Amino acid sequence: MRAYFFKYQLFYALISLMFFSYTMFYYYQNSHLEKTASLSKQLITDISCSVAPRSKSTIKVIGNNRVYSVDLPSERCLELNKGEKILLYYNQKYDYYYLPGALRIHLIRVITTGSILILLAFPWKLLAKILKQNRTSKQ
Repeated sequence: MRAYFFKYQLFYALISLMFFSYTMFYYYQNSHLEKTASLSKQLITDISCSVAPRSKSTIKVIGNNRVYSVDLPSERCLELNKGEKILLYYNQKYDYYYLPGALRIHLIRVITTGSILILLAFPWKLLAKILKQNRTSKQ
């Protein structure tokens, strides 16, 4: 095993597998929900927009006599105003609202984490040895 993989490669693969499982769960859950659920208009009670690329923007909506927080892209956040109504999907099983079109974001995350997982599954140490041997034999 040590001859095939670098020291921390399996650890990173395990972490990547956890992220991949997490993203697959949300993708599967929301893809099923978008096929069966209907959109509902919810009143925006608070907006927190962020222009920083790494921080998230959120809105707060009232639904089912509770206040829910909904994550959204910062471009979309700038278009919304407090007191407007917005179309959202409601996940009844896990009790949260989310934006239509968020499935695309989950798909991008699944592809990214899956690609990283596949790259980490290669025996890079063995490949590096083989390439090094081929270079030395050609000289």
